[in-house]
Formats: sequence, structure tokens, C-alpha cells
Amino acid sequence: MMKRFVVMLEGNEAAALWRLGRQEKRDPRQQAALLIRGALEQAGLLPRPGQPPNGGSGATSTGGDG
Repeated sequence: MMKRFVVMLEGNEAAALWRLGRQEKRDPRQQAALLIRGALEQAGLLPRPGQPPNGGSGATSTGGDG
């Protein structure tokens, strides 16, 4: 489910977002979503495409006592 929220940007930040969106042929809202997604992946809060949700560490949870 998609959620909407407002992000307040300074004038130069908004202009940079519009410029980048134009360069990459994206709507500024799509560009912002892509940038946010990338930052969340880099911070380890979301899995990268093709990476398992656990971060790809290879560790598995047994859910038992050990």
C-alpha cells in the first residue's frame, strides 16, 4: 500500500530534485521516492533488489530454542 506524506524542501533542494528528475526523465515525485528508497537500502533498513530480506548475511532463524 502506498502512503503519502509531505516533505519540506529548501528552494535549492527542490530545484536540484527537479533537475535530477529531468536528467533521468522522471517526475520529481518519482525521483524523490527513488532517492528515499536508495537511502533506506544503503542504511540497511530495506533489502536491495535481489537480496534476501535478512540482509543477505546467510544467517537463518530457527524460531526455536537453539
